Amino acid sequence: MGLKRIGKGPFRGPTAGNLHQTLDIGAGELANYARQQAIRFPNRKYAAVDPLARVAEFGNLRVFRKPALEAMDDALKEGLKFRHINLFMPEMKLKKPKYFREILKRAKKVMLPNGKIFIGSDILPHLKVWASLIELQ
Repeated sequence: MGLKRIGKGPFRGPTAGNLHQTLDIGAGELANYARQQAIRFPNRKYAAVDPLARVAEFGNLRVFRKPALEAMDDALKEGLKFRHINLFMPEMKLKKPKYFREILKRAKKVMLPNGKIFIGSDILPHLKVWASLIELQ
C-alpha cells in the first residue's frame, strides 16, 4: 500500500498578503505564462517583469514594466515574497555575468525559504555559465 498525501503542501495553496506564487522575469510583451497562470489559479498571485510588457494588470497579476533589478528592488521595498522565480533573459543580458549575480543576490531576499528558481535560455553556453555561478552562491 502506498502513502497517501494529506493536504496541499506548502507551495500549493492560495497566496495571501504579500506572498506571490511566481515572479516571471523576462515575461515578454504579453506576459503569457504569468497571465495564463493568474487566470488558471485565481486564488494565487503572480508577478511579471518586462520593460516592454503591454499586458494590463488585473486582480491577481502584477506587472512590473521595468528592468529585473529595479522590479526586484521595488518588490523588496514593498515586502513582497515569491515562492518561485522564472528567469528567461535576452541574450544581451546573458553576456553579463555580473547582472546575473545581482539577480541572484536579490532573489535570496525576495524568495521564501526552499523557493525555486527556474532558468531558461535558448543559448546553451550561457546556461553553463549560469550553472557555474549558482554553484558559487
